[in-house]
Amino acid sequence: MNLSLLGGRTRPVAAPRCLPAVALGSRQLWSETLRVGERVRCEGGLVWLTQSGDATDYLLRAGESFTAQRRGRVVVQALEPASLCVENEKFVRRAP
Repeated sequence: MNLSLLGGRTRPVAAPRCLPAVALGSRQLWSETLRVGERVRCEGGLVWLTQSGDATDYLLRAGESFTAQRRGRVVVQALEPASLCVENEKFVRRAP
């Protein structure tokens, strides 16, 4: 397993803020299929993220995001209480 912290597609973001749409307790999971260009943005806490077809796993802290380079399912696990939202370049949408 490769682990990237502030490397690759994990970066601080100055994108438009979105309301935290998902609140996760410590060790709680969340999953969704992303389209190319959509971002999972960590609004608070610390999360681990993996995407199907990507050998690298990512750690996101508050203010950091992951941008999908391919369509596929992402799985996020909160390593501490956290909140996140999903964004893309055209709109900000609330995760279910």
